[in-house]
Amino acid sequence: MSLKILVVDDVQVNRTILSRFFDKLGHKVIEAGNGQDAVDMFLSESPDIVIMDVMMPVMDGYEATKRIKSICGDKWVPVVFLTALNEMDHFLKGLDIGGDDFISKPFNFEILAAKIKVLERTIELQRELIEKSDILRMMNAKSEGELLLGKDVLDRLIGRERNQSGVTSWISPLNLFSGDIVLSAKSPDGTLHVLQADSAGHGLSAALAIVPAIELFYSMTTKGFGLGAITRELNRKIKRLMPLGYFMTATLLSVDYQDGIVTAWNGGNHPSLMIDGDGNILKAFESKHPPLGILSDQEFSAKIETGYLNEMQGDCRIYLYSDGIVDAEGDRGRFGQDKVIHTLCKSSPAARLENVRAALDNHIAGHPRVDDMSIVEIDCVADHLPVDPRKEEKGLNQDNARWHFDVTISAEHLKTLDLTPVIMNIVNSLGLDARYNSHLFLILSELVNNAIDHGLLALNSEEKHHPLGMERYFEKRAKHLMNIVQGEIEIGIANVIHEDRNCLRIAIRDTGVGFDLSRLKDIEQNEAKHGRGIPLVRSLCLSLDYLGSGNEAIAYYPLSEA
Repeated sequence: MSLKILVVDDVQVNRTILSRFFDKLGHKVIEAGNGQDAVDMFLSESPDIVIMDVMMPVMDGYEATKRIKSICGDKWVPVVFLTALNEMDHFLKGLDIGGDDFISKPFNFEILAAKIKVLERTIELQRELIEKSDILRMMNAKSEGELLLGKDVLDRLIGRERNQSGVTSWISPLNLFSGDIVLSAKSPDGTLHVLQADSAGHGLSAALAIVPAIELFYSMTTKGFGLGAITRELNRKIKRLMPLGYFMTATLLSVDYQDGIVTAWNGGNHPSLMIDGDGNILKAFESKHPPLGILSDQEFSAKIETGYLNEMQGDCRIYLYSDGIVDAEGDRGRFGQDKVIHTLCKSSPAARLENVRAALDNHIAGHPRVDDMSIVEIDCVADHLPVDPRKEEKGLNQDNARWHFDVTISAEHLKTLDLTPVIMNIVNSLGLDARYNSHLFLILSELVNNAIDHGLLALNSEEKHHPLGMERYFEKRAKHLMNIVQGEIEIGIANVIHEDRNCLRIAIRDTGVGFDLSRLKDIEQNEAKHGRGIPLVRSLCLSLDYLGSGNEAIAYYPLSEA
């Protein structure tokens, strides 16, 4: 792949040396003798890479880079600084105004060639991604309206505004369409009916399976049908309308406040728990039936379980929750039913839902979601209490991330893939302000390289401090990387609120053996001598923590002022 490279230097000899070098590599070179000429050439020639000297007449490299980055907009055009300066403040200044990397004078042509090769692969990947993005954008534009229309219709059918007082629910869909639903309505005699269901699959296909249940539940409840009749009709309709293999785990529950009776039908869901104000489980409505939509009318049983309320139970509430919560994966495996029950029973009634969500967030901690999640709380006593709209809003927006993504890279791909620019391209496509590109690029580079070098390859950074240490270190790194056969790196980035500030949460974990965390201070002191590594990342972020055996780093990079 031939690139167009703009070389900017006020010394003609330097320009000539670099031009001839790049020409031998098969690239086209254009030259500028100062920053102003560089900006003009960039506008007229649209180069792929800019090699920028720092100290120049008319306009220095910093100001020229700032203007070039402004011209680029959302397109990433790497600017590589030429400088003999290596103090941290110069690194940071260059990065602050948009620089992407540095080349020290006098030139090391092997390193320079390697850097250009990396940038070449990244630019080629960027072009491919842009082409594919254009195709996807056209397809999305065609289908987006239809999807939004379907979502709007489904939301109207569910009618969350119909939810009754005394019923608080939280639903967190995996995709635009949720396969989890929570419906509540009152019969003419004031009996509360609640349906919590989880349709098989995810997304639109799962959402379609819940459509038959929605109006049937509302209409039969408001007409006064009992739980058994509603359950039988739901099973009949789902089995008749949905293809073979589609089903719906569901719990239907009623609370008769006047007579103090609770009845429930549970088909394939986790137990519904009746818990008093002291955290004691008074009744667990276990699953006694297959999910809806599996059995024929003749095979189906609408038999219900019964529980009873009395004044001695205090602030009694019932909790229903879906598989997505129990099966949520984290570093310690599944969240698990025991964790749900423990959190509910050990919390005060008013804090139970919030505590379950907080425990769930802490458990997942950047791991990819696998299912829709929902949990419902039913107040068995004070059914007249209105739902606090602030609590409802928190529930619907439990995950404070505007967006997040997670990616796992295997050892085989690490041999050829330059991770940082690829991740940057994803982040930029999600709408990150280009002002933050430089800092984020540096943070990702340092954390990713640490995970590869010291996590997977187990290299010792102290080797760099010896004469010719850097060269030997990178030779050893290249050799070890090409021979690596196992291991992987997990990268998770989320736009979150942290310490009341808009932040990027950057989590990078490797499958290496880690390091002794008690040595972290000594490691930072050694790296501070070079102006890079952990000290530099820490200077740019609100916080940087290493977890586990040192093989997981979590950093918060602020996107807003304090």
